[in-house]
Amino acid sequence: MNNKTAILFFAGLFVIPFLNAARLSPLQDWWTNALVLLTVGGAAVWVFRKRASELEIPWINAFLLVFLLYVIFSGVIHGSYTVTLQMAGVMLSLLLLCQSAQGLKGRHGVLALLAWSLLLGGGAQAAFGLLQVTGLAYHFDGWVVFQSKGPSSSVIGNIGQRNQYANYLTLSMLAACYLWGERRLRGGAAFAALTVFSLLIAWSGARLPLAYGLGLACLAWYWHRRARQNEAVSRMAAAMALSVTMLAFCQVFAHPLVGWLQAVGLDANIQSGADRILDAGLGARRRVEWAKAWLMLKDYPLLGCGLGGYAYQSAWLEAFGGFPKIAENTLFTHSHNLIFQLLAETGVVGSLIILSGLVFCLLPYFYRGAQNSGNLFLIGAAFVILCHSQFEFPLWYLPFLALLALVCALSPRRGFSARLDTALLQWSGVAAGACLMLYVLSGAWVFWTLTQYNHPTADVKTNQERVARLQNIALLPWWQDAANLVLINYVEPSRSYSDAKLLYFEQLARFQPYSAVLFKLAMQQALAGEQEKARVSMAMAIANYPGEVLRFVYFLRAANDPALEGLVRMTQAAARAYALHGVDTEEGRVAAVMAVSAPVTRGPLF
Repeated sequence: MNNKTAILFFAGLFVIPFLNAARLSPLQDWWTNALVLLTVGGAAVWVFRKRASELEIPWINAFLLVFLLYVIFSGVIHGSYTVTLQMAGVMLSLLLLCQSAQGLKGRHGVLALLAWSLLLGGGAQAAFGLLQVTGLAYHFDGWVVFQSKGPSSSVIGNIGQRNQYANYLTLSMLAACYLWGERRLRGGAAFAALTVFSLLIAWSGARLPLAYGLGLACLAWYWHRRARQNEAVSRMAAAMALSVTMLAFCQVFAHPLVGWLQAVGLDANIQSGADRILDAGLGARRRVEWAKAWLMLKDYPLLGCGLGGYAYQSAWLEAFGGFPKIAENTLFTHSHNLIFQLLAETGVVGSLIILSGLVFCLLPYFYRGAQNSGNLFLIGAAFVILCHSQFEFPLWYLPFLALLALVCALSPRRGFSARLDTALLQWSGVAAGACLMLYVLSGAWVFWTLTQYNHPTADVKTNQERVARLQNIALLPWWQDAANLVLINYVEPSRSYSDAKLLYFEQLARFQPYSAVLFKLAMQQALAGEQEKARVSMAMAIANYPGEVLRFVYFLRAANDPALEGLVRMTQAAARAYALHGVDTEEGRVAAVMAVSAPVTRGPLF
């Protein structure tokens, strides 16, 4: 790739996807991920269009290939074919990404282009954050994400989530430090960028940037100690020290800074990450989810509970696992820790493949002689993402996953050469890239169809036509989960077609146990005479969505079916506890959960 192609490559991976404003239910992040796939597909077609005498393969691809084979084997064992196909597609895209990265010529210039991409992307996100703080985001007709009219207490950019927003701005700060260290960015511009990024990171309310700062400071010290004579490393380490200081300053003095905004007439009400740590620590519910994941590992030690299986297991354990109740009225599809998640879903075998690959590719950055500014930039980016992954799931979003894969592909450990039938390899790479591009281009129509059909109309004939179209979309494995999640809004529990509906709800609940799914499954099980199973499903629904209990009571009463009387009594008992301890309060939600759940017999992890 030449410089112009590399700029498009990095912008398509790390800048444009985060400009996504089409965050429509139930596919809020589809365009963010799809634009990465489109970029990878285009890069693969571009790189593989020419024959080569041999192929330079990065070591990370060997681990990705082994994990791909493991994913297929695990999927067959667990019978999770749709999730397996989707994950296989992600692994294929990562293989193509890392192989395409070998086409980047001139490591020094390539890293500069990557840094400029992250810096400019951070500038765009900072502008969006300022619009949200000032309340101007509301006036951009949906092109800038906002949560409410007027000044917002949530600074999230167009990334849409404060922790990911803070992660991205931290990467942008690191890019600014690298560019200044390499004398590619003027000191005044670098200082201004670090100031704005530090301020918005503090205003995002994210707690992890304090950990990012500590880790980056340690990396800067280690690099400077190993390469004192390297001017670029010394300059970059100094810039990183300044950025960490500014980050800490903005966290500590967030309230006076907000006071300045209020002094000029802005009704800002922003809570910093430091404030949130003092108020609520680092999240007690995370430690409960980690304990659930550990329990899953003990139950399924070798292969785990299967990809995508964590959500149902977590929902069941919330009701019957005896864990402390921290009711958040949401489904935890992830344990909020990369290692625990891998252990729970892929077992010891799958976890060893991934973790071994990361160690094998990232450890050489610390070898003597590898301490240059470019490697400090790359390992710093990997640290931020992996640190974030111990408390959330940024790697379940393709831009962050792509950046980590790129860091592994650019490892100081040289890859290996393979002499293959280059004609076959050439056309295989082009075909795989073209398939990714075709998925995105054809998926644009499916995206708009699913988002427009998310809520039924008042016209019966129109709804019937929609159901037929949704059923056709659900035949495509890569769209099946999203299509079924929309289709359930059109399917009501009833005595007609009872067996077919029961099977449909059960299959959907296996991987997507959301409130409507569990509630309709419980109703259908009761109508089919499976009263004990119905009580289990309803207990799971209330335990994970206690704020919905009044709605559950309303719809069960409206159904007016004798077979549902047991569920009516069950939900009414939970609703009484909810009302007694306070509707829309933490105490009320916990009371509703305890009305249907097993007693607390376990503690959280750590």
